[in-house]
Amino acid sequence: AEVLLVTSRDPSCEGATREWFAHHFGAEDIELYFCASHVDEKAKTKGRLCKELGVQLLVDDNASHCQTALDEGVDAILFGRYGWHHGATAPVKQCRTWGELVEVLYD
Repeated sequence: AEVLLVTSRDPSCEGATREWFAHHFGAEDIELYFCASHVDEKAKTKGRLCKELGVQLLVDDNASHCQTALDEGVDAILFGRYGWHHGATAPVKQCRTWGELVEVLYD
């Protein structure tokens, strides 16, 4: 399975973001896409960008990004256990740890 990274960070953070991923994942040729919807309401949502890229599943720590994926027909998993998940209403599966996520992906 091919993995694409989609971030809502401002594109001005691209260099630092690529450097961080290269450092932590050892990959320099990372397919990284910026949608900037977190900082620009007029920008393409993560869900829309995922649909356009042919993504089948979005794993995200933000319930609203998961909802935009679901709205576009892309499956989504809400990842982690964070304070901003409190009251999340997206009808999405939640995996709180990397172990849980691996179980769901390979079950």
